[in-house]
Amino acid sequence: LLDDPAWQPPPALRAVLLGGAAAPPRLLATATDRGVPFLATYGMTETFGQIATADLARAGDPDATLVILPGVSIEAGTREAPAPIHVRAPSLALRYLDGAPIAPCLATADLGYVEGAAVHVIGRADDVIITGGENVHPQAVEAVLAATPGVRAACVFGVADPRWGELVGAALAVDDSFELTAALARWQNALPPHARPRELATVPTLPVSPNGKLDRRVAAQIPRTPVRFG
Repeated sequence: LLDDPAWQPPPALRAVLLGGAAAPPRLLATATDRGVPFLATYGMTETFGQIATADLARAGDPDATLVILPGVSIEAGTREAPAPIHVRAPSLALRYLDGAPIAPCLATADLGYVEGAAVHVIGRADDVIITGGENVHPQAVEAVLAATPGVRAACVFGVADPRWGELVGAALAVDDSFELTAALARWQNALPPHARPRELATVPTLPVSPNGKLDRRVAAQIPRTPVRFG
């Protein structure tokens, strides 16, 4: 709808719920420009939808925190040490379709931390890149890369390296305005050395899975070139 210049949000629209994955900054900026209020949400199939949502009063604010919904209990790590998120909720399913039971306290594959009434989701535990003993959370790097002029979307993943164990690799969906030299200077200021992408691919679009999320496995197979920072 946002791609249709003639489309206007209906007057009754209070907010669009965004979930499944972090929305690209460009999408959020476009939604704001078009007058479409949005609320980030967090949830999963096992919880029958959202268990944390940005406050309606902050609709359209990309920095709004995810407020844990009433009746939901979330345990996780701290800002300094994010840990796997565990969830208790009245909407939590009892079992999977094959009959496998679901524990009353669901251990998710997501990493995060809780502060007050809000949960902060850092990313997937199995996506963490370990380079030279340092943990790099792909979503944090993707947020920086995706905010770069000319970048429509970013996907970050680990690249095997004999010296460091892994390096940070990235695939970017870019348009004609993207300038690599300017981007490298921007990333050098915004990211610590261990989190900077050392191999890079630029393509028109990024691969997504059937559920619409970035497909890191396929993106990691796109041919890349090494990049150097000053």
